[in-house]
Amino acid sequence: MSASTDFASHVQSGVAARRHPRARFASTVHLRLPGGRLVEARTQDISLGGLQLVVPGSIAPGTPCDVRLLVPAIPFGVRTVTAQVEVVSLVFSGKAGGFVIGLRFTSIPEASTAALQAYLQERSAHKAFGGGSGAAVRPPAPALQPAQPAAEPPSGVETGSGDESVNETSHDSGPGTAPAAQAAA
Repeated sequence: MSASTDFASHVQSGVAARRHPRARFASTVHLRLPGGRLVEARTQDISLGGLQLVVPGSIAPGTPCDVRLLVPAIPFGVRTVTAQVEVVSLVFSGKAGGFVIGLRFTSIPEASTAALQAYLQERSAHKAFGGGSGAAVRPPAPALQPAQPAAEPPSGVETGSGDESVNETSHDSGPGTAPAAQAAA
């Protein structure tokens, strides 16, 4: 059996073992490593089981970390998701511009689970009801106007620009994704 056949069967088994569908998710996140070092990373996808990031340096599989990210809230604003995670895969990718790591949620507060679940359900519904690829639909940018006071959002909704993410729902990641990360999420 060739190395490419081994790799292909490993990828297929990882996809079959996945418990949660993934949504493409592009955002900046903060990862706190053991010892307190903070690393800024870019997400590639997310699910209820974990997420995949691109980080500038290698982080060994098995490393426990804390992650903090923002997900869009419906109808507007953002919600903060925090969780404890474990690195389950690591692959260097020149195309991605760093190390692609798969993270598995090991502990996630109920409020973070609810925010993530609401976001993923909205993405799925958007795609199911003619949202095309599931990519975020944005109205054209308005012409610049003189600054006016902003309206207050409803209480309990943390707001942000919402420009941190452009997303597309998918159940499987494309070629070049870390196989163990696919199985983990």
